[in-house]
Amino acid sequence: MPRSLEDKTPPWKQQATSLEIILHDTMSAIEASWRALEAWPGNFLHQRFDWCAAWAVASGNGLVLVEGRVGGNVLFILPLEIVHGRGGRTARFIGSPHSNGNTGLFAPDWAEHLPGMATMLARRLPPLLAGRADLILFDKVPAVWGGFVQPLAQMPSTRHQNASYQLPILADFEATLRQLNAGNRRRKFRVTDRKLKALGGYRHIRAQTASEKARLLDLFFAQKATRFRAQNLPDVFADPKIQAFFHGLAAYPQGASFEILRLDALVVDLPEGERVAAVAGLSRKGEHLLCQFSSIDDRLSQDASPGEMLFHLIIEGCVGEGVTLFDFGIGDQLYKRSWCTRETVLSDVTLPITARGRAAMLAYRATVAMKTAIKRNSRLYAALQALRRRFKADDGAGAA
Repeated sequence: MPRSLEDKTPPWKQQATSLEIILHDTMSAIEASWRALEAWPGNFLHQRFDWCAAWAVASGNGLVLVEGRVGGNVLFILPLEIVHGRGGRTARFIGSPHSNGNTGLFAPDWAEHLPGMATMLARRLPPLLAGRADLILFDKVPAVWGGFVQPLAQMPSTRHQNASYQLPILADFEATLRQLNAGNRRRKFRVTDRKLKALGGYRHIRAQTASEKARLLDLFFAQKATRFRAQNLPDVFADPKIQAFFHGLAAYPQGASFEILRLDALVVDLPEGERVAAVAGLSRKGEHLLCQFSSIDDRLSQDASPGEMLFHLIIEGCVGEGVTLFDFGIGDQLYKRSWCTRETVLSDVTLPITARGRAAMLAYRATVAMKTAIKRNSRLYAALQALRRRFKADDGAGAA
């Protein structure tokens, strides 16, 4: 007996008919489902409810929260915000400019219900968001996270210009260092230790109270502003809304294996008094500890390497605290490569909704391709950095 046309329908199309997609404008409407999904290791920490709530309050951006249900069970939540720009309206992950990776929120058994999830979402999301956005952007998506395949990464995508860098934390610190050049790493520590002790000694502290966190955050903002000015770069933390966002994160209570924003610092005891020589902001979800940002006091001798020492002490402290992965986050920098054995490639998914969105997609892809080409060409990158410093020097001479 010949199979009917219905029998020939691909399984994902048959299953997609039972998928109900609901759009929400407020986080509170789906908070319980959100918090249940966020615990799964396959969902990145920057899609946590508290992280997104802090950004939503500080930014004031409109939200569109995409909830998918099968048989009454929540299968996924895509927490998106709408931002306006020259290319029109973009629906992107909440707080994406300051995230180090994005996965959305999926149930652990999503593949059992919708094995064709990527194809289905690429087909159904654009018409659903018509009238709200011109372009859907899922950026910085890892192909695999927490040992699980990511459904969004299976959509047609382009490689993000930056990767992120991680170091597995093993049973003890010596075993962790042996993944690297342990002898070289220990020599660096001894040299830095001697230099910092010669200045008067040093201490690694972790902020415990709200006032301590606020103080270290403000010091970070000041140190970073000084560094950006010296490099003739825009200060991505200067916006009061951005600072309010991080202060909001720091105010959240912490759990034993959950820290939405932890503040660590290296304090140097100089003859004239103590000085916070380096600051690091970290977020933790389960066994994953991520460095969200870091800074150093430029008034201290660069040879003293306070930032390097702070990372050494933080990573050493991970042993015995239940952390199995230390994450330096996104961006290719020499100090990250010196510490990390794992590089996570990230991808950008762009789904145009309107003609304006298609133009914005092409412009976005061209910009990413240009940045990627520059960063992969060390001579060109160095030349551009030198040109930037020259323009800064010229501007300074003119102002004088």
